[in-house]
Amino acid sequence: MKLHQLGCRKVVALMGSTLSPPQEELIRKHTHRNSHIIVILDEDEAGKFGRQDIAARLSQFAYVRVHMFDKPDMQPEHLTAEELTNVLG
Repeated sequence: MKLHQLGCRKVVALMGSTLSPPQEELIRKHTHRNSHIIVILDEDEAGKFGRQDIAARLSQFAYVRVHMFDKPDMQPEHLTAEELTNVLG
């Protein structure tokens, strides 16, 4: 929600750290081989595992970049507008 509020409109919000098959299909439907996907999950154990799985699945049909936070337990909703700009840059 925070990313959308900061103006990033093409966002898929997961409820947790897993990507469901219907969510994956929806992303696949709205992307192509030249699309860029940025995976940003919480910097906890579930987020670390989830981003590896999600990146592996989505990289089969689009370019995927994984964002890792510098601090433990950071979450995407803690990003400021400036930090989000840097992440998306």
